[in-house]
Amino acid sequence: MAWQGGNRGSSWTGNATFPVTLGLVDSPDGPVVTRTPVTELSALRADSRTWRNETVRDGRNLFDGIRADTYEITATFDLAGATASQFGFALHSRSDGTADRVVAYDRAAGTLYGKPLAPSGNEVSVRLLVDRGQLEVFADGGKFSLADNVNFDSAAVSQGIRLFATGGQVSLKNATFTRLSTSWGTDQSTLESTLAGPWHAAGGAWTDTSGGKRAQTTGDGFYLSASSGSDGVYQGDVRLDTAQAAGLTFRATAEGAGYTANIDSSGVVKLWRPGRDIATYATPIAKGQTHHLRVETTGSRIRVWLDHGADPVIDATDTAYPSGLFGANAYGGVATVQNLNTGPGGFTAFPSGPWTAPSGTWTTTPAGLRGNAAGDGFFLSDRTGTDFTYQGDLSVTNGTAAGLTFRAAADGTGYTASIDTSGLVKLWRPGRDIAIHATPVVEGRTYHVTVRTAGSRIRVWLGDGADPLIDATDTAYASGRLGVNAYAGNVIAQNLKLG
Repeated sequence: MAWQGGNRGSSWTGNATFPVTLGLVDSPDGPVVTRTPVTELSALRADSRTWRNETVRDGRNLFDGIRADTYEITATFDLAGATASQFGFALHSRSDGTADRVVAYDRAAGTLYGKPLAPSGNEVSVRLLVDRGQLEVFADGGKFSLADNVNFDSAAVSQGIRLFATGGQVSLKNATFTRLSTSWGTDQSTLESTLAGPWHAAGGAWTDTSGGKRAQTTGDGFYLSASSGSDGVYQGDVRLDTAQAAGLTFRATAEGAGYTANIDSSGVVKLWRPGRDIATYATPIAKGQTHHLRVETTGSRIRVWLDHGADPVIDATDTAYPSGLFGANAYGGVATVQNLNTGPGGFTAFPSGPWTAPSGTWTTTPAGLRGNAAGDGFFLSDRTGTDFTYQGDLSVTNGTAAGLTFRAAADGTGYTASIDTSGLVKLWRPGRDIAIHATPVVEGRTYHVTVRTAGSRIRVWLGDGADPLIDATDTAYASGRLGVNAYAGNVIAQNLKLG
C-alpha cells in the first residue's frame, strides 16, 4: 500500500491506496512492474450487476439508476467498428450532467485518463476502484495503474454513474458493477454478507473462522443481522461440522423467533418455526459438505431451494410471521455459515436438479459460484448430455485454472475445457491433454468459454470469436454430466447455459 497525502481535512488527512500485489513482467521495452489489487478485496463485494455485448452511444446509459458511494467497475470495450472519439465512465454524476471525475479513453490519443494505453487485441479493458476520497484505475494486466485523490460528493443526488460514448458509439464486450462494503469497524472479519450490522448472537457461541461464521450450540442458537424484510430472496451456504442442523433464519425477532429453513443430518431439509415443523423434504445430508439454501417469500408462501436445483424442495404457506430479521441458525453442535445475502444475485445456470461437489470447496456469492481446490475440484449438475453447446463465464481469481466439465461421471471424470493462467486454453481428460491453444489468461479477468460437441468432435471457443481455438476429436467419453472445474486455486463460474 502507498500513502496518498493529497486529501486534507480538519480531522482526516491522507489515506492509503487499495492494497495491491506487485509483479514483474517482460515487455518490448524491458521488465515492467505491475500493480494488481489483492484478491482479498473480493471479501468486500456486495451486490453486482453485469452486462454483455452491448452498444454504448450518446443518450444510452447502461448504468442508469445505479447509485453508489464505494464500488468497483470492470469493463472491456471492443474497438472494432468504434466511431466514438472518447468513451468511459462519469463517476459520482448528477442529473445536470456534471460529475466529480471522468475516466475516459481517447481513441485518437491512445490514452486512458490522460495516460498512454495501447489497445490489446483491439480491446481496452479497465478496472476502477472508487472510495470516498480516492479513485484507482488499472488496465493492461496491471502494467497500467494509477491512484488519484478525488473529493467525491457522497450526497445521494451525486452518486450516479454514467457510461458514455462521445461522437459515435463503441461495443461493450462485458462490464460488471459491484458495491464494496466497509473493510473495518464491522466485527465481521470472515462472514461475507450483504446484510447490515451490527450482528448479535441469541444463543450459542459464534466465532470467526476462515470459512465464515462458526456456531457452537447445544440447543438452538441464532446469529442475527440488523437487516429485516418481508418478501424477497434470501440465500446462503451452510455446512454441518458436528451439528445436527443449521440453516437460514428470516422474518425473526431479536431472539430468533421466526422461520428457519435448515439442513438436518437426519436426512431432511426442513422449514420450521417455534412449535411447528411446517414442511420437510427427505434427501441425504452429509456432514462436512457445504450446501446452498435459497428461500423466496411472497406473503404467506415460502419456498426453499437446495444446492441450485431448478425446482423448490419445499413450497408451503404459513402466516405466523409477516416480517422480521435475517440471520442464521445452528442446533446441537458445530456448524459454519457463509455468504448470507438478500437479493436475486448468485449462481445462474441451466435448469438442473441439486448440484453436487465431489471435490473442492464450492460456495455462492452475489457474483456467482466460487470454487477452491488444491488439485482438481468439480461441481456437477445432474444434467447429462451427448451432443450440445455448453457455455459460461469463468474467472481464475488467483491460482491456475478454471473450466467447463462435460460428459463426466459423478466424480468429475470426463472432459474439461479450461482457461489456464500459464497462458493456455486447454481441452483435457484424465491422463491426457487432448489439445491446447496458447493465449494470455489473466488472473481476475472473466472469460466466456463455449464448448460444442458432435460425436467425437469437440470444439472450444474463447470469447465471441467466430472460429474455435480448439477443434479436436476424442472417443473416451460419449456422454455424461455437465459442471465446472477448479484447479489449484480459486475460481468463479457464472451464467452457465446449455443448448
